[in-house]
Amino acid sequence: MTVHHPVKRSAAGATTHGPASRRTRPGAFAAGLVATVIAIFMLPSSLRPLVTAMTRSGFGADQLRLESFRDPLGRSVGGTILSGQIVSSGEPLSTRRTSIVGLDRLRELNRAGTIEGHLVPVYYYPPGGLSSAVDAILEFRVLSPEEFEGGVPFGYLAVNVAFVAAGWWFVRRGIGARQV
Repeated sequence: MTVHHPVKRSAAGATTHGPASRRTRPGAFAAGLVATVIAIFMLPSSLRPLVTAMTRSGFGADQLRLESFRDPLGRSVGGTILSGQIVSSGEPLSTRRTSIVGLDRLRELNRAGTIEGHLVPVYYYPPGGLSSAVDAILEFRVLSPEEFEGGVPFGYLAVNVAFVAAGWWFVRRGIGARQV
């Protein structure tokens, strides 16, 4: 016995036949991509406090000896902005995260010409194993006291999860996948 599905008309007047046909939505797909990109850029800021909370017992108070600072103001983006050395281990640090010291404080030290050799209190997680791989993405092993003691921003995490969910939902709608 052959089942005939009725002819359906879309809002644009195009005909579709049967339940297997799906309508793509480019606008929904684009919105999904935008939401996903936002979620990806929020990821390090969202996960850094979470990873810090999970590894809190491995951190120790230390100091960072500053070596150089390149102010990004008016310059091209890219390259290291802050470099220094962890006092206890001698481990070099090169990062774009000015929050370790504070951008205003770095600019003040730079104007005074006292960057090189200046000591800054930090919390330090020694390298090794999985922490080094995670640090390559999240840069969580050297934190300012404020970052270390700040706790996990659950609201920020919830917003990031919402962007991930919205991106997934919009992309699925955009490609015409069946909704579950």
